[in-house]
Amino acid sequence: MKGVVATALAAGGLLLSGGACRAREEGAGAAYVPPGTVTAPAAAAATGPALPEPNKGIAVGDAAPDFALTDQTGKTVRLSQMRGEPVAITFVYTRCPDATACPMTMAKFAKLNAALTREKLGRLLAVTVDPENDTPAVLADYASKIGAEPERWKFLTGDPRALARVAENFGVLYYADHGKIVHGQAVAVVDPDGKLAAIYYGSDWEPEQILKDLEKARKG
Repeated sequence: MKGVVATALAAGGLLLSGGACRAREEGAGAAYVPPGTVTAPAAAAATGPALPEPNKGIAVGDAAPDFALTDQTGKTVRLSQMRGEPVAITFVYTRCPDATACPMTMAKFAKLNAALTREKLGRLLAVTVDPENDTPAVLADYASKIGAEPERWKFLTGDPRALARVAENFGVLYYADHGKIVHGQAVAVVDPDGKLAAIYYGSDWEPEQILKDLEKARKG
């Protein structure tokens, strides 16, 4: 996994596959394409101020740019207000039809949330890539169904341009395609000082690893 993370960081972005809500997976006979490469359909579609731009992702050790989005309770949330605690950030959307993508990510975050609650450690942020449909009310319903308490685990939406800037800062691209959202998958860990401590692209990560990264980030 470390090699995948390092390679992805060096390239500064993600590969978007042709399927909705899919990130590139290695193995199973798949041809390797360097992370940061975007397929032709994605390159053509992922343009405009309301969509993230490629090759904008920050590197480990860089300060994560602040942002202001709206959580599932309707409150404004800034990344900077999380200072003093480590934060794990991911990107999803509630209508995702692929059980191996967003639903799996949320299942892993639910497990991580349980561990963080026991340890009294850290925050979780799930940023939508579908602001047109993921309103605060929709996110609140979704969060309630998976047991996300808003104090620790926030689901964020907001202005499409603001969301695009947040996604591109973490090397995540997305665009709409036939009613679905094609997007890269990533989990980033931001340390208590607001710097990127670690980032994992794709679905090849486990809650236990993110927990270790959060603990390490807390200790400095």
